[in-house]
Amino acid sequence: EKMIERGEEPAKTHSWFSGFAPRNDPRIVVTVLVEFGGMGGQTAAPLAGEIFKVYREKYVRQANLQGN
Repeated sequence: EKMIERGEEPAKTHSWFSGFAPRNDPRIVVTVLVEFGGMGGQTAAPLAGEIFKVYREKYVRQANLQGN
């Protein structure tokens, strides 16, 4: 894990990820912050991916069923 020295005690970095979807016509923006979670790609990005997945399953499928 990546560590940053602060005084005498090492502290883990915070994990950040921000994204939006869909790319050409954004409908959702997600920002995830995990305090002391390490690198964003290891911790925050997978959590954001789960949020996008739930959004896609619930709202995109519903819109497709309604013909929107």
